[in-house]
Amino acid sequence: MAIYLNTYETEEMYGGPEEGGWWFTAGTPVQSVLVSDADDLDAWLESQDSDKVREMCTAATHRYTQGRSPQPADTGYGGYTFAIGSDEPVSYRQTDNYTSFFEDHFAKPYPEERPYYC
Repeated sequence: MAIYLNTYETEEMYGGPEEGGWWFTAGTPVQSVLVSDADDLDAWLESQDSDKVREMCTAATHRYTQGRSPQPADTGYGGYTFAIGSDEPVSYRQTDNYTSFFEDHFAKPYPEERPYYC
């Protein structure tokens, strides 16, 4: 096993109209950096300085955002995107919406399957 610092471009996706509408976060990998060949992610994180771990994640994210905070995408509708002929939003997009965190696998898109309302 190995430990990677993965960076993802994220966006909020419309899940469906249940309970007044719900959303989920989807991530597309943009970078995966091998950090350690340790066997246990949790043990490795506990052995690290928490400030250093936070700084590493922030630095990886800032490479893509250049330090800007996420803003609604310029869609004319405050970041929402609508299907043609529908008044229900299908996605919500922010500019510079990236996040980085440590994982025990190479970066991969998430979620693996589209979530459904139970």
